[in-house]
Amino acid sequence: MKNKAVIILVGPSCSGKSFLSQRLMSTGIIGESVSTTTRLPRSGEIDGVHYHFINDEEFQVKKSNGEFIETIEFSGKKYGVTADEFKKLFEKGITPLVVAEPNGAEQVSNFSLKEGWIPVCIFINVPIKVAIQRFSERMLKDFEEKQSDSVFDYYAGRIADALVVETKWKDMLRYDHVVPVSDTSEKADLIAEEIIKQVKKIQEGNRPDWKISKEERQIISIGECSNKKREGIKAQVLSCITSHKNVSFIDLSELILKGASRLKKENNEELSC
Repeated sequence: MKNKAVIILVGPSCSGKSFLSQRLMSTGIIGESVSTTTRLPRSGEIDGVHYHFINDEEFQVKKSNGEFIETIEFSGKKYGVTADEFKKLFEKGITPLVVAEPNGAEQVSNFSLKEGWIPVCIFINVPIKVAIQRFSERMLKDFEEKQSDSVFDYYAGRIADALVVETKWKDMLRYDHVVPVSDTSEKADLIAEEIIKQVKKIQEGNRPDWKISKEERQIISIGECSNKKREGIKAQVLSCITSHKNVSFIDLSELILKGASRLKKENNEELSC
């Protein structure tokens, strides 16, 4: 391995990050570094495999000790990636993969450059309409299983974040490549094959087909969304969900988008659909 690459995947919720990551890791050439988080495990997640799950105090100790390459806070929970996770993979001849949001991607990319590694930053582009459909489908399935209105409150918050925060992610950072959302395993395989092809070229010391930036990345400021605005969208979404929870997930997603669009227009804002 002449050069060491670091793959950074950025994508909004429901963009298929996990699906594409699994395809990449199945090759044995790329391995996902295990991030650390203070959030609770979701159904099916295993400590040390999907994340290192720790509490806030433990996270702060690691941060104070300088163990993290990057740390971010999202939806009130902290996330971080340690340099040791990268080095363990490099020792095995495996290229590290990180799934991050734009701020985390910026930190990982710039840290990698300082270490002499080559960061490859990829954005997964998902139309907001598709994301809301996927959220609606997951939400109705979760409600059917749990029969608790807390499911609606949780997803209303996630959808609000998708509408007012994550729609800005594509323009927040300079990415090396943008790929479309994968709705089939065949499409995911094609994207994974192309990423692997570029990684091999980098490892062999050859020039990749993509124009890979070797300059420090910087977050582009595109305006902040106040918590008041987010809560307004969340309330609108929650009202829509509770009033129409018996319709199909496709119909529900359309109603959510219409309601959110109407509210944003009233505030002279745009909704990227």
